[in-house]
Amino acid sequence: MDQVFPATWLKVLAAATPHDLTVTEGQAMIGNGLGYFGSNGLAVVNPAP
Repeated sequence: MDQVFPATWLKVLAAATPHDLTVTEGQAMIGNGLGYFGSNGLAVVNPAP
């Protein structure tokens, strides 16, 4: 899996609190914008800071 997602990205994702998601325009944000989930799953992937 780290071939698709770098180890740094996975570490930032693991540190995010999944039950505290902000929902904007039908998408749930995790990790301060690290990723956005829509009704079909992961929709947007941004680089780790």
